[in-house]
Amino acid sequence: MCTHNYYKPLTLFVMKSPISFLLMLAIATTRAAAGYHAVRRRASINNSTETDVTNGCPLCTCNDAAPSAPSDDIIEVSVLMIDVQGIIDMVLWNARDYEKFTNGRVKINIKTVPTMPALFEEIESDARNGGGLYDAYYTNPLALGTAVALGGLLDLTKYVKESKYSEWTDVLLALRNHVTSFEDKVYLILLDGDTHTMYYRKDVLDHFDLPVPRTWNEYIDVARQVHGQTYKNKTLSGSCVSRVQGDHAQYWSHLILSTITQKDGTETGSLFDTSDMTPLTGEAVVEMLRIQEEQAKYGTSNEFTDSLNTVMNGAMNAGECVLTYMWGDMFRRSMAKGSVLGGVLGISQTPGSDVVLDRSTGKLVKCTNELCPYAKYYDDIGLVNSAPYAANGGWCGAVSANTTPEKQDALVEFFLWASSGKQSDQYVIPNPANVPIEQINGQDPWRRSHLDVDKWVNSGFDRQLAKQFADSIYSNLNSKNVVVEPRFPKAGEIVSILDKEVNEYLAKAHDGNIPEDKKQEERVRVSQSLTNQWNTVIKQYDERGDTKLPILSIYQRLRGVYYPNQDMNQLTSIRPVGYTLMAIVLASSLVSLCWVIKYRQKTIVKSAQPQFLLLLILGIFIMGVSIVPMGLDDSVTSIEGASVACMVTPWLVVVGFSLTFAALFSKVWRLNRLMKGAASFRRVTVTTGDVMRPLVGLLVLDVILLSVWTALDPLQYTRVTIGRSEDGTLQSVGNCVSSGTTSTIIASLLFAVNLVVVVFAIIQVYQTRRVTVAYHESKFISFAFASIFQSFVLGLPLLLLSGSNPVSRYVVQIILVFAICISVLGFIFPPKMLRPLLANGPEHRRSSFGTSYVSSTSGVGVSKRSQESMGSNHDVDGAMTARKNSQESVVSWKDEGDELASTARKE
Repeated sequence: MCTHNYYKPLTLFVMKSPISFLLMLAIATTRAAAGYHAVRRRASINNSTETDVTNGCPLCTCNDAAPSAPSDDIIEVSVLMIDVQGIIDMVLWNARDYEKFTNGRVKINIKTVPTMPALFEEIESDARNGGGLYDAYYTNPLALGTAVALGGLLDLTKYVKESKYSEWTDVLLALRNHVTSFEDKVYLILLDGDTHTMYYRKDVLDHFDLPVPRTWNEYIDVARQVHGQTYKNKTLSGSCVSRVQGDHAQYWSHLILSTITQKDGTETGSLFDTSDMTPLTGEAVVEMLRIQEEQAKYGTSNEFTDSLNTVMNGAMNAGECVLTYMWGDMFRRSMAKGSVLGGVLGISQTPGSDVVLDRSTGKLVKCTNELCPYAKYYDDIGLVNSAPYAANGGWCGAVSANTTPEKQDALVEFFLWASSGKQSDQYVIPNPANVPIEQINGQDPWRRSHLDVDKWVNSGFDRQLAKQFADSIYSNLNSKNVVVEPRFPKAGEIVSILDKEVNEYLAKAHDGNIPEDKKQEERVRVSQSLTNQWNTVIKQYDERGDTKLPILSIYQRLRGVYYPNQDMNQLTSIRPVGYTLMAIVLASSLVSLCWVIKYRQKTIVKSAQPQFLLLLILGIFIMGVSIVPMGLDDSVTSIEGASVACMVTPWLVVVGFSLTFAALFSKVWRLNRLMKGAASFRRVTVTTGDVMRPLVGLLVLDVILLSVWTALDPLQYTRVTIGRSEDGTLQSVGNCVSSGTTSTIIASLLFAVNLVVVVFAIIQVYQTRRVTVAYHESKFISFAFASIFQSFVLGLPLLLLSGSNPVSRYVVQIILVFAICISVLGFIFPPKMLRPLLANGPEHRRSSFGTSYVSSTSGVGVSKRSQESMGSNHDVDGAMTARKNSQESVVSWKDEGDELASTARKE
């Protein structure tokens, strides 16, 4: 074989704050996650492979021609394939040429089995038993997943890189990535490239002034209008598609179904969802059956009895059919002797669908830019989902991993040589003038070089038609939404079930054995039957004792969406921490609630205004509960459930904070109003309604902003792959994102509004800083507001630093919520709970009768019974009178004939 070398300290206030430690912990967590962002993209074989090694050679020689070999060095190899003449010819003709090329050094013996299922079964059996029966296989890609998973196929990657005959980047993209490879390793060498195109009689469409169909409904409409018409002494059939079970009919079902089911790229699958192996049936299968039934109404009379060659090739080449869809055989035979299609054949991509399957509901929905990223837009009909079908996938050579190295080298050399552009051109691009129509085999283009229009023209093909064909093939096999065969274990059985169920329905409907009013019901039954049978096949395989890998694993590997070393940055490991913090908050709230209820008749509770204490507890409880939706991601719920949680979180946080702030601010603002009135020796009435009015306004504003956010631009949970880390681990993140700027604007407004009211509250606290209140409540309220303000100031940068890392962001969020909740509860309730235990002496006994406010600057003293401070619609539950002399100011309240007064002399 020819080889080649190739942060500064915080302020004193911050450090004394009870939440500083928690915030510093959040900072450390965020910084620790910084390395998470360093990822690199996965290397692709398509970008690193040398396509033509200078002075290279196939495997072991650096000359264009292989050297002659003595007769005793002849290498005999066996190749297993299906007993179909057109398929055998692909290998037989190349084997004949290769024996001449090597001067008889390699002798290729062909062994056959009668059917495709038999071929797949034989390949699987040979792999399970460790090989020995065959040296190589000529198969379509459906056998790939099973054989590779069982270790039955040779990895051909190094050969592809080193042989000048591979010309690997000349192979069309979809075939290279999705047909020949398993997890970026090459196992198949193409000798045929398969994809469906639509063929139509352009002269007939021109004559009847009909458009080229772009959707399946347009296809049906055109077929209906020309069916039964006479044109050039021929009675036309609108469509000709063979529908005999076992004779390619499964491909037409997959073709139509995939335009409805596959819309987000090849990796998402067309028959099964690659994320969880869910069959893509439901209303998609119902619609596929309707389309095929309608087509059959305008088809040839022998569609349910005769073979593909008779129904499709025969009817089209005889000028009796207007529309069909199949592989490239039709084009390649159009210029051959005996065909009437010369100059009148048209070629286009197969039709698409303007409705697609919603995989979460099983219902059909109209195509939109978001739903159908690969759709084509037409001014008159809108978006049409385009899903080109690489039907069958092409015939390929595969080498057994269990034969001798000598045979392996010889077989790889043969397949690469036969696949090379120079050798394959003669069979892919025949000269129709010299080759009878029946001798043109089924080898369709798989290389870019095969789509050189000049090559086709030089072989006698019409330039315009050749360009249509080349454009169609290139567009199909370079599409990111190309449909490929399933290729996992039991794929053949899956496809056979599809073929059988569809054929039985269509035959009964065509023969009139299904009443018209029962057809929809029968289609639904077929769809459910497919789902059940497919699920059974998969379950039975996965539960077999000799199954090495479940089908889902193989399927994901084949589609490039399986990553054994994958870091999805989900919250599974950190979520218990959040729930623990939430439990502490909720437990603390309930303890505080029980204390308020139990001691509601005590002076210490009455003086603190129980209604506001209860409001504060409610707000804290709601904020604590917000930790639940914060921790929901796609590891514990569906994408839809996580999206709901994304929008529930800001509702709980904002509403909870508004209620908490209302309870705290009511105390400060009420005290400030009383002190200003007392300082000016005027009568002041402060009712509960006065206090609540602005706070209700704040809550209403928050609710309005949240409602607009939810209605116009709600957060949606989205998972995005961001690349690989240095150790090769695939990194992906799931975050709450919005589709527009409305979400960002409203979130900013909510933050700004609540920050402003917190600042305003701090100003109110500052203005009452020299007022002494019984139980020192104003001091502790000021501490609570300071903690909230600190959380705002430090929380925003931390959230920004967490970036798109969901784990870091979750840690910051739960610590902020926990810090606010616990600091507020801690500053308001424990001092009251512990007061009776810590206080003694006459001063405490006096103050316990009421709430006393003393201002050293105003010389104003205020005394009030605790029950009067609860807020009635009177002048603070009584009449407030003020008298002043040069020595002192006294403010007293009367209630039900009792008068209590507290005085304070001016300093």
